[in-house]
Amino acid sequence: MTEDLPSGDWYAAAADRVIDAATDAQQALQAGIEALGEAKLKRVAGVGLVEILDGIMKRGGRGLRLAPGIALQEFERAITDLRAMGIRELVDEHHLTFSTIADMSGVSRQMVARLYRGNTDATDSEATPVDETADDR
Repeated sequence: MTEDLPSGDWYAAAADRVIDAATDAQQALQAGIEALGEAKLKRVAGVGLVEILDGIMKRGGRGLRLAPGIALQEFERAITDLRAMGIRELVDEHHLTFSTIADMSGVSRQMVARLYRGNTDATDSEATPVDETADDR
């Protein structure tokens, strides 16, 4: 998708990464749903558990189970990167404060500070203490 964008359009490129990661997660989840649905139908039809498990293994087994979690982590990473880049632009180009951005976005000022500073591993539930006196921006 990003090949059609003008160079330097960070937002559209980052949005494409989020969309691509979400699509990958959706596909991984769908594959698991289909495998489980097929296994359920076999079980209802009286097929034994060994045969059912053999069918799941042929569809990917462990990888089928792990793929959604991995894909969702990539989605979280992509969306966190998008948020961080957006916050950096709002601060650096539009001269908004961390507090203003926090009020606009519904997250803590500390989260805004972490994202601005590039701690893109931080999520809303993984609070890392930040010097609260550092909001001079």
